Amino acid sequence: MKRTVNTGEFENLNSNELLDLVSTDFHSATRETLDTVDVQLQTAHKCDPKDEELEYAWTVIKTMRGKFEEHVRKEERLLFPLLTVSKRKSINSNEAREVVDFIGELKEEHQEIKNQFVLLRKATHEYECAVDSFPSQKLAYAQLNNLEQDFNRIFFVEEEYVFPRLLRFYNK
Repeated sequence: MKRTVNTGEFENLNSNELLDLVSTDFHSATRETLDTVDVQLQTAHKCDPKDEELEYAWTVIKTMRGKFEEHVRKEERLLFPLLTVSKRKSINSNEAREVVDFIGELKEEHQEIKNQFVLLRKATHEYECAVDSFPSQKLAYAQLNNLEQDFNRIFFVEEEYVFPRLLRFYNK
């Protein structure tokens, strides 16, 4: 995933560039990280099949993947077109209310995933393994941390830049 140091650069992106960054860079990279974490958790679990932390983390990641894919489909099918259409279309108050409600729904989905990471961090002792843990478990936990950072980045850009742009238009 493109690591951005200066968040001010998001402000300078036009809507199409911002949507392209989120859908092409962020969503794709997060899918890849999810795949990597999934494989690494499976590998670690094979090394230590009785480890309940690994079992729990793997279960959470499988569930999270499904929620993320559903969320991305919703954004790409419904949210992103709203931002590109918003420049050309006049809107009525019912449409504006629907957009506000939809963005609220997306934020709730963000929060659900954030809550899963809180539980994951707690279950994995902040992604720290015992010193004598298998290297595959140590790598899996490091990748869980990276995955959380990827999600935080996506959510930050969407909540601070994408959603407000759309709301500014629909709240006129």
